[in-house]
Amino acid sequence: MVTGSIVYADGASLAVVSLEDQFLSFSVVGDDIDKSEVKGISNGAEVDIFYTGTINGRDTSQVKVTKLAQTKQQAAVRTDVHLTGGTILESDGTILKVATYDGAELSFDVSDTEIDREGADGLVIGEKVAVFFEGEIVDNSTENVRVVKLVQ
Repeated sequence: MVTGSIVYADGASLAVVSLEDQFLSFSVVGDDIDKSEVKGISNGAEVDIFYTGTINGRDTSQVKVTKLAQTKQQAAVRTDVHLTGGTILESDGTILKVATYDGAELSFDVSDTEIDREGADGLVIGEKVAVFFEGEIVDNSTENVRVVKLVQ
C-alpha cells in the first residue's frame, strides 16, 4: 500500500506524492478497482492506494491498483499549504516553469534557500514535479505564492 497526497486525478490516472516524498503515477482504469471507500478525489487529499506488483523507484508500470481509499489516519496537514504539479518546462535555479495537469503553465520562484528540496533530485526538463506552496494562484499568476517544498 502507498499513502499519498493527490497531485492529479482524471479518472484514468492518479498522481500522488507519497509519505516518503516519491512522485508516483498510477493507472486507475478498470471496473475491478474497489473505490467504495472513496468519497471524492481532489488535489491535496490523502488516499491509500492498494496494489499488486512491484514499484521500482518511481516506475509503477508493473503495478495493478486493486483499491483506493480515503486515508483513515490523516497525516499532520498544514491547511495553508497547497499542492499542484505537472511537467517541468524550464528550470534555471531561480524560476521553475511547470505545465500543470489541467493545461496551465505556471512559473514559480524557487530561489529561496529555505525550500525543502529533499524529494527533488535536480529539476530536469520533461520530468514530473509536485509543488507545495503557500498563498494563492490567481489567473495563473504565482506572484503571491511562496514555494515551500518540491518533490520529483
